Amino acid sequence: MPLAIGKKIGPYEILSSAGTGGMGEVYRARDTRLDRTVAIKIISGDVARTPELRQRFEREARAISSLSHPHICALHDIGEIDGTDYMVMEFLEGECLADRLAKGPLPTEQVLRYGMEIADALEAAHRHGVIHRDLKPANIILTKGGAKLLDFGLAKPTVAPISDVTAAAALTAMATSHKPVTAEGHVVGTFQYMAPEQLEGKEADERSDIFALGAMLYEMASGRRAFPGKTQASIIAGILAADPPPVSSVQPLTPPALSQLIKTCLAKDPDERWQTAHDIRIQLKHISEGSSQAGVPAPVKAKRQRREMLAWSLAAAALIATGLMGLAYWRAQSEKISVKASITPPPNAHYEAIGDSAGPVAVSPDGKKLAFVASVDGKNQLWVRPLDSLNAIQLAGTENATFPFWSPDSRMIAYFADGKLRKVDSTHGPGLAITDSPVGRGGSWGTDDTILYSSDFRSPLMKVSAQGGTPVQVTKLVEGQQTTHRWPQILPDGKHFIYMAASHASSKGALNGIYWGSFDGKPGTLVFSSLSNGVYASGELLFLRENTLMAQKFDPERGILSGEPMAVADSVFRDDGTWRGLFSVSSNGVLAYQAGNNTSRSDLTWFDRKGGAKPAAPSQINFATFALSPDGKRVVVVGDPNNELWNIDLERGTRARLTFDGVQHNFPVWSPDQKSVAYLRSESFGDAIAMRSANGTGQEQILVPVLPQPEIARYLGDWSKDGRYLLYAEGRTTSNSFTIWALPMSGNDRKPFVAVPGTSTNLDPHFSPDGKWVVYSSNETGRFEIYVTSFPTPNGKWQVSTNGGRPARWTPDGKEIIYVANGGDVMAAKVEIKHGEFSVPKVERLFHAIGISQVFPDFNISPDGKTFLLPGVLNTEQPPITLVTDWKAALNK
Repeated sequence: MPLAIGKKIGPYEILSSAGTGGMGEVYRARDTRLDRTVAIKIISGDVARTPELRQRFEREARAISSLSHPHICALHDIGEIDGTDYMVMEFLEGECLADRLAKGPLPTEQVLRYGMEIADALEAAHRHGVIHRDLKPANIILTKGGAKLLDFGLAKPTVAPISDVTAAAALTAMATSHKPVTAEGHVVGTFQYMAPEQLEGKEADERSDIFALGAMLYEMASGRRAFPGKTQASIIAGILAADPPPVSSVQPLTPPALSQLIKTCLAKDPDERWQTAHDIRIQLKHISEGSSQAGVPAPVKAKRQRREMLAWSLAAAALIATGLMGLAYWRAQSEKISVKASITPPPNAHYEAIGDSAGPVAVSPDGKKLAFVASVDGKNQLWVRPLDSLNAIQLAGTENATFPFWSPDSRMIAYFADGKLRKVDSTHGPGLAITDSPVGRGGSWGTDDTILYSSDFRSPLMKVSAQGGTPVQVTKLVEGQQTTHRWPQILPDGKHFIYMAASHASSKGALNGIYWGSFDGKPGTLVFSSLSNGVYASGELLFLRENTLMAQKFDPERGILSGEPMAVADSVFRDDGTWRGLFSVSSNGVLAYQAGNNTSRSDLTWFDRKGGAKPAAPSQINFATFALSPDGKRVVVVGDPNNELWNIDLERGTRARLTFDGVQHNFPVWSPDQKSVAYLRSESFGDAIAMRSANGTGQEQILVPVLPQPEIARYLGDWSKDGRYLLYAEGRTTSNSFTIWALPMSGNDRKPFVAVPGTSTNLDPHFSPDGKWVVYSSNETGRFEIYVTSFPTPNGKWQVSTNGGRPARWTPDGKEIIYVANGGDVMAAKVEIKHGEFSVPKVERLFHAIGISQVFPDFNISPDGKTFLLPGVLNTEQPPITLVTDWKAALNK
């Protein structure tokens, strides 16, 4: 009978039920002596009356009491009162691994981290002579401190074994759930993770736990059980005789070394597995550190050596037997020649590809033309290069074009520019607007003249007729786990498509990856986890693994991968800022890509007014947004790991971490006295504005709490020089309306008030030095321009830019506004203010910058106003386009 809330078991007061264990009830309780929360496992009446099960309860207590390890649930006490046996253990707050796996595979870094922690716990248990024998996801709790191993109810010592009920004849009575089998006469354990020798009724040893660990790692990495089945018999047969498909065939981005490590763990013969948990932990550590050889060594026995020698002999015989056939095939394919060539930009132009201010090359479906964005004199335009010509065509009227994609007949090009989805004839301009699209994130043009596209950086996929009309939503974001669907591609049947889904917030629980969707409105299906786009062509799905372009067979009508992925090209650029690779493929085998290393932002760099650059700090951290301190000596960045806040001393080149909570942070802002930093704290359920000490001490303070509406987004802007106000933008991602708010930072009335009404998307607010004016970006004309209004009351509005722009900053003397125009030119606007009237008598171009983000635009001005702190990726030219004809022929060779 369940225990009543408030009942005392010795010094322990029952607080609530915590679940049902294999031997009885588990409760959350309070230790009244030490005033701490504990877990109490109460032995059930059936267990108390059954000698074997009572022995199991005592065995668990002995096993846990002999272990003291940070990744093993600690045993505090054991006792008996009024005929009730109980065990008091550490109370763990977290998520059961089995529940986490129900949501899908874990990111590779989590697989490696938790795998090392579990292996470390097993190593400690085995060292103390304890074998777990029931290792499974239900017995792992994921806490803030890492993985915790629990439930040693089936544990046994490795010496003086206790006779157990392990008769193989009882296999048919075992359950198929995560619940352990405990009834008399059954094999002990949860058989989906049991080693073959356990199912055969043989003695289990440390290597049996290693098999179970391998099965768990397989499921963690792939999201699927290593040995699935609809019946008990099929699962058992799989464990005894079948090998699961390689993890890399299910999740192509899995490191090959990890896939090999898991395969070795799951060997049928215990002699062929890793022999100790210590070995597994070391190999996982090597893989996490990027060792190219990690996981390659494996236990090599004489049996394996003999088998490998036989395999080589058979292979050699096969080569001899098929030599003439291979030569004939080579001759038959000799006309399929894969040619590589470099396509340089047009004269006096350079490619624009990094970041979201331009877009990668796009190959026409017929493989005869390339579309790309190039800049001349700071102006981005769309260009087309026929492959039978030496010259590219500049398409007039396509200024500020981004992310081009082709019509199915290779005649038209769609692209994004100035807040619109547009289209243009591939031989001449100008472009024509189709529909609104504030910040486009890719599209695909179907044979029925439907365009599937992502209209904003935080939006689901929409569809619209290429002739215009009212857009219709196609996909639905998974609340709390996805904030964007982007880079869609309509598949050949016209009914299905692939797309990339991700979360801008913390990656914890996020369902990032390539998905297979359909126009009938059904939820998308995860193909594999990824933080980059995928492209289907010629029966293959092409995607990036780090900087290597891979291809794997893909069924477009079922959304299923098969076979092993194969490398197509090395050193292909992956733009982490927009989650895409710079590659494109035609339907007839033409591949185009741009080379380079991954980047979201590069090193912090000082630029002078002529574009001269010098490093601001050593290369230490990948970052998204940043803020320069008022004295110009320090900078707070949002960077790895987990988008935490870091305080970098620019003079000494040192850094200090300010946050450790594992959630997404963004848009840091210094207080004028440099004692505090305000920032956006983003979680899956919304954005809050928070503040903490700039030296990392003390507690975080929430200034503006989260609104319980995930579609509400916020952007932090600036802190007035007198410390009285904080500016931020707030609006719905589903509409084109963001209001700029001012939050009072002193006085009794701390209620925010409107600084710029939300009649359009108003972002990037910054105070003038005297605090009487606000400069901001707005797309009220269809593209972002720079505006100024008075503060605190918005009387009047003056436009500063004329060719688009975002973001803008005041110089410290208040005499200029510096902004980035569309196309990447850094501009200086002279400011005059007389009798409350604002004017801009002169605007001049300072230098050209590449890659300022539309989503996270950022640059800072030094205290003397002479230099600008920017990402070092700016002012750099992009590599030429690499063209490959018949890439599959090259793959087959």
